[in-house]
Amino acid sequence: MPTAGERRSAADVLAKAKAKTERVRLLLDGDLLDQHEQLTAESKADEGNVELADRLVALEAEMRDAEVEFVFKGMGRGRWRALAAEHPPSDEHKAQGDNFDSDVFPFEAMSRCLDEPRMTVEELKELHDRSLSELQYQKLWFGCLAANLGGSVTRPESRAAHATRANGRHKSAQLSESESAEVS
Repeated sequence: MPTAGERRSAADVLAKAKAKTERVRLLLDGDLLDQHEQLTAESKADEGNVELADRLVALEAEMRDAEVEFVFKGMGRGRWRALAAEHPPSDEHKAQGDNFDSDVFPFEAMSRCLDEPRMTVEELKELHDRSLSELQYQKLWFGCLAANLGGSVTRPESRAAHATRANGRHKSAQLSESESAEVS
């Protein structure tokens, strides 16, 4: 790696290049959602019922455990554009404002970008047709889009984290000064 003042080589840059990863968690068990809806209604009707509250909290933990995490890795701009070009829009898709075949391209792209779980186009379509709601499908598709089109041009930075750390250091410095004043 270059030291201060040295120039980076193309190999240095390419060695650091890694695809963006996007994670999407979905609860695919509709029965658990139905149970939650029913328990929520019961607990609203019987506010303050600790037993119902405990059952609801336990069910929510079960729901979290039952979620499936989908991990998308970006494929790079060149491959993304080439894949989109393989699936040009029909006149109907163009009329809807799509610049690709929106019946095929999303499944192809998701299949190629899904790092975990690995799924074929056919498996994704089966999941879509069998049980995904429109919102769940959109979350998956947006996860794929975010891995390939999202991200920031600049390095992200949390202003809140920096402010919290600065305030924490300021407070700890004040405590040290006051503690040392008590000792004197």
